[in-house]
Amino acid sequence: MTRLSVACVLLAPVTAATYKVANKSFHMDGYVCGGDETLVFYPESAGRFPVAVYGHGAAGLEWELQEPQGIGKRLETLASMGFVVVAPKTGRYNGHQGNCNAKTVWRDLDLVIESGDQHVRELIGEKADFEKLGLWGYSMGAKAAPIAVNRSALPVRALVASHGARDSDLVRIPSFYITANNDNSSSNATMMRREFNRNQAENKVFVEIEGIHEEPLYHGSMMPWIGSFFLCHLNSDQDACNAVYGSGTRSLCSSYDDEKCVLVHNDPDEVVAWPLRNWSRESRRNLDPRPVNQYQSNEVLV
Repeated sequence: MTRLSVACVLLAPVTAATYKVANKSFHMDGYVCGGDETLVFYPESAGRFPVAVYGHGAAGLEWELQEPQGIGKRLETLASMGFVVVAPKTGRYNGHQGNCNAKTVWRDLDLVIESGDQHVRELIGEKADFEKLGLWGYSMGAKAAPIAVNRSALPVRALVASHGARDSDLVRIPSFYITANNDNSSSNATMMRREFNRNQAENKVFVEIEGIHEEPLYHGSMMPWIGSFFLCHLNSDQDACNAVYGSGTRSLCSSYDDEKCVLVHNDPDEVVAWPLRNWSRESRRNLDPRPVNQYQSNEVLV
């Protein structure tokens, strides 16, 4: 394994947004965070596209969709890069009655992964390829994402943990950890680096950017890189892999202070795609014998 500790510059990657995006929603019972609506952003063009499931922060997706937060723009940006983005519109501050915190929200991610395929197919046809599945969590949703990866009904092939993470020792798939230097939340830059180090993946990225905890909502400066990371590991896109893991002037880590951007990668010259494994849900759960109530996410609920 090659470990690279290099610098980061937030230039846009070579991978560009190319698709016109539409959005629809479906309703599904069973979310622990309350509510039943799920948003779907997707390219209008014909074809099949990888799927990215989004897990919101503690304030809930409805709050994140409001201005000036504008997470809807981020979801649309990701869809424009060639993804079907699925996002439960739930959350305890949405006015919904639900037991919504970092130790329970993984169940909502699991539910949308397990049942979303049928609902999304009924909504937009065969556009969504759930065999190329990525999970992107922000804040509370990112804390729960490793548990969802470990216990999901379908194999998740890549993870983005933005401004939040716990239980990272569960994770063995390609992972992208994003934090901010002025994040004063329980998932500050020090905590995120610790979680990155605990992650078991052979291919993983850590980036500490300028900003605060809400940077993904207000600015979304990392969205092109999130898209490139998913394209690399879900679609085996060579250009995207080079942008994320390479050393050129347009690569993710090219010129910044030491330790602000760290890559762990088998071979920067090879496309690294997580192989689809026909693991049952039980076989994945058996990788981690801890009962759910012993996960680290219990330490901090938001």
